[in-house]
Amino acid sequence: MGKAPSLAVVNEAFGKGTVQSWLALQLHDLSEFSGAREKLTVSKIDDITEVIISQFSYLKVTELMHFFLLFKGGKFGKFYGAVDGLAIMESLRDFADERKKMVLRWRQEEESMAAAARAANDELQYSNLRQRYIERIPDAFSDKAPIDFLQYRLMGFDVMDDERLAREIDAVCSGKKKLPTAAIEMIRGAFRIE
Repeated sequence: MGKAPSLAVVNEAFGKGTVQSWLALQLHDLSEFSGAREKLTVSKIDDITEVIISQFSYLKVTELMHFFLLFKGGKFGKFYGAVDGLAIMESLRDFADERKKMVLRWRQEEESMAAAARAANDELQYSNLRQRYIERIPDAFSDKAPIDFLQYRLMGFDVMDDERLAREIDAVCSGKKKLPTAAIEMIRGAFRIE
C-alpha cells in the first residue's frame, strides 16, 4: 500500500532498460540462491524479464522485492535440478492473486472506516443542530415550542442569526406568520419523522 513506483512508472521514467536490468539482477540472485545445479542463462533471464514486464507491470518495485524474498524463504516451493522460469512465473501469478485479495480487503477496510467517519460526522452535526435548537428555541422539544425541530430545520430557521430568529418566533407566536403545516406534516409522514 506504499508509494513505491510500479514497474510501468519506472519504465516510463527511466526507460525499459532500467526495469530489465533490475529484474535481471533479482532473477540472477534468485537463481544463485536456489542451490539448483542448472542456473538461469542470460537468455532465460531476458525472457522472464520480458514476461514480467508485459504481464506484471502494475506491480510495485517493493512488491517484487517482497516476492523474491518470499520465494527465497520457501513460500513458493523450490527448484528441482534446474531453476525453472515457468515455476517463477506460476509463483509470481500466485503472489499477484494473493496481492489482489489483500488490496481488495484493504480497500474494503478503508471504505468501511470512511463510512464510519462520515456517519460519526453526520451524527455530530445532527447532535450540534439539536443542541443549537435547544439553545435558541423556547420550550424546545415540547408542545409549547413555537417551532418544532423539523420546522426549525426545513424552514431555514437554523441558519438565521439570533435577532432574525427572534423576530420570526414573535411573528409565529403572535399569529402574524403561519408556518406551512400541511407540507411539514406530509414530509413528517413520508419519512416517519417524530
